[in-house]
Amino acid sequence: MQTAAIPSPVSFDPIAHAAIQSARLTEAVKGILLCSAYYAVAHLRLFSVMDGAIFLAAASLLLPAWRPYLLLIGFSVQDARGQIVPFDYAAVAAMSGLLMLSAAISGSEIPLTRGLRHYRHLVLMGILLVGYGLVTSTVNHTMGIRTQFESRPYYIVCILMASMIFTAWLATRQMYMDAFGSTRIKVVAVCILIHIFFIAIMQFRFGPAFAASPQGMAEIIKQDQASNPGVRGVARLTGPFLSPNALASVPAFYMLMLLGARRARELSMLFVAGFFVTGITAAALGAARTMFVYYLAAAAAMTWTRSPSKTMLAMFLALPMVLLVNFDVDGIMTVMRLKNLNSLGARGELWQCAIDNLGWAECLFGMGVSHFPNMYYAGLGHPSTDPHTWILSMIGMFGISGVIVYLLICWRIYRFSRTQAASRAAMGVALAVFLFGRELGNTQYLFNHHPLCCLYWTCIGFVFVRPGEFFESSDDVDYPVRMNDGYSAPLPGGS
Repeated sequence: MQTAAIPSPVSFDPIAHAAIQSARLTEAVKGILLCSAYYAVAHLRLFSVMDGAIFLAAASLLLPAWRPYLLLIGFSVQDARGQIVPFDYAAVAAMSGLLMLSAAISGSEIPLTRGLRHYRHLVLMGILLVGYGLVTSTVNHTMGIRTQFESRPYYIVCILMASMIFTAWLATRQMYMDAFGSTRIKVVAVCILIHIFFIAIMQFRFGPAFAASPQGMAEIIKQDQASNPGVRGVARLTGPFLSPNALASVPAFYMLMLLGARRARELSMLFVAGFFVTGITAAALGAARTMFVYYLAAAAAMTWTRSPSKTMLAMFLALPMVLLVNFDVDGIMTVMRLKNLNSLGARGELWQCAIDNLGWAECLFGMGVSHFPNMYYAGLGHPSTDPHTWILSMIGMFGISGVIVYLLICWRIYRFSRTQAASRAAMGVALAVFLFGRELGNTQYLFNHHPLCCLYWTCIGFVFVRPGEFFESSDDVDYPVRMNDGYSAPLPGGS
């Protein structure tokens, strides 16, 4: 049995400090090597289109302490020559299975801090909602009320959805109990962001086919806006993903995780500036309108949590400068596709079709998790899987219960974060703005069978607990913790 001893803040042992710094440096180097090796394997395709998935599964088996971080690395590549859909699912399934197996074997008691209790409540709420969706889908399908899409079996969708949420819980818990969690997540997140932008910039220079697999490129070509330059003069880029919206939105989660992993209590305005510039760049590369607005709103919300009065003063003083400076407004409107709102019309069709099919019974109980493709095929002639707004998505799948749970999650994130230090408060507010605001006009992944669902829930976990936080304070732990899994090394000074 291992116990974590918290070093006294009064004493300072230079030898112990040097040992800790050396260990952290070693973990940082490991993280860089793991990321580099995975990206090389995924892009080079030495053997097959499964190379990336096999690498992640093997690394997770050999390096149990790195499983949560390998999971995050895997989320950063949806399409490459050595990793294509659906093998990204296979990689996540393998790592998820290993996380579940290690949790079952170790038998470690979980230190239920206040934050971890709140996060566990959200996870249980989410899994219960998915269970409810399984029941209503079964009833709708077997009784012929709202038949589910045969090519998208509802029971498989529900199993994947619940697994993604539960895997996020296990990953967050392990990172919380990892003495090197803060170091590992920072290194991994930075490497992921560098890789995403490297691929996107190369696509900007050499075309959208750069680093894409033949299968992935065929899928991208189906999305005419992703491959046809049109009035922008350059195609909407996808980076290592299959969607421009993913290129624009996924970096936000890794940047928020970087903020959540910081030990500093105060919010750095340098981070806010970096978040804004990086995000706007991603939104411009993907020409994602909603993300362009989101990064503006999130940066303002972050600054607001630090000082509302200074935020208002800065906006007031900046307004004359905005009016005086000669911005190329026409060019910005063209690049961000704000002049051509055809896609809003397509979304309007999806919304109207969903509204037309939602009666009182459907609003109360839902139509099941796989009915949307059938509904849209009958109404619009194509089997779209989502109405592109979280409100109709949740009410269509789960009824009014889905909307209530979604709103509760957003509210709990916001409310808890506002009781924390400035850095975590900023992260929570920015995440709540994303889930509630940005997802109003996009496919929601909070309750989805896609691997991004797991990324969303893992990022939510960072609002409530920080990687390595268990080793920093034990004041609010409910009961003693046995650590017999060997995955979390105690700090020097532990017994």
